[in-house]
Amino acid sequence: MFFVILLYALFASLFPLSKVGLQCSEPFFFIGVRMTVAGILLLAYQLIRYRRLPIERQHLILFVLLALINIFMTNTAEIWSIDHSESSKMCLIYSLSPFLSALVAYF
Repeated sequence: MFFVILLYALFASLFPLSKVGLQCSEPFFFIGVRMTVAGILLLAYQLIRYRRLPIERQHLILFVLLALINIFMTNTAEIWSIDHSESSKMCLIYSLSPFLSALVAYF
């Protein structure tokens, strides 16, 4: 139970930290740096743990498209909305999205 509370506390702290980070940089640059650091950390973990990258050449273009459309565009929209509104409101809207998706899927 402690880890669940810790997870939600860390998730809630992401929005005010993003708001502070946006005071120092533009939204596209902020997301680009954040995603680049995350990608380097994930690739380093993969190399340390398994000693290889299980990425085939034919899948590389799909990974790039997935990164651009699914990750970069959604995070850019999120950061842009945090830049133009309150972080507490954005945290509430972002946390309600699974429930709203379930409601829409029901109907």
